[in-house]
Amino acid sequence: MNKEFHEKDIEIRKELEELIENGKKNISEIEKIIENNDFRINDLNDPNSKSAVNLRIVRNFVIGTILFLPITYILLTYVKGFNEVLFYFLLIFYSLLIGLIFWFIRKKYRLLYGLIELSVGVTAIFIVLQSVNNSLDIFYWKIEKLMSFVGGVYILVRGIDNISVTNFGKKVDDFLNFK
Repeated sequence: MNKEFHEKDIEIRKELEELIENGKKNISEIEKIIENNDFRINDLNDPNSKSAVNLRIVRNFVIGTILFLPITYILLTYVKGFNEVLFYFLLIFYSLLIGLIFWFIRKKYRLLYGLIELSVGVTAIFIVLQSVNNSLDIFYWKIEKLMSFVGGVYILVRGIDNISVTNFGKKVDDFLNFK
């Protein structure tokens, strides 16, 4: 009995060692995929590389958006008190402008856009769950909360879809065998 136990122990150890080796190979393959495809980490040291220029564009967009928010808030607050119709037209204009900016990000930086969608979807779901006091009994939720939750899930799915069409997403699909 001791001999059988010892043989099974050796067999299990060999299987574990094989699993660990396969895991190390998979991790190194994923690291190569990340470095060679969407992230281009090594190119960021060269200020003239396409990756560094793209990163600067995204950085400038974020900084510009943050700086533009107070001006927008002041303008919309002033206009709302002055003329309500003009306020709504400006709000629609700014919404369209923000939509076009995000469309540009989606077109040029699909992986980044997908990651933004994932974070927005998770945040939306988190906000809904906090507002219903973490009650998972959805039959007693108001329709607004239920639709907000469904919207958050939809945003998550869109984020995953946008990530899956990038080189990185295709490699992850291949790795997880979602063909």
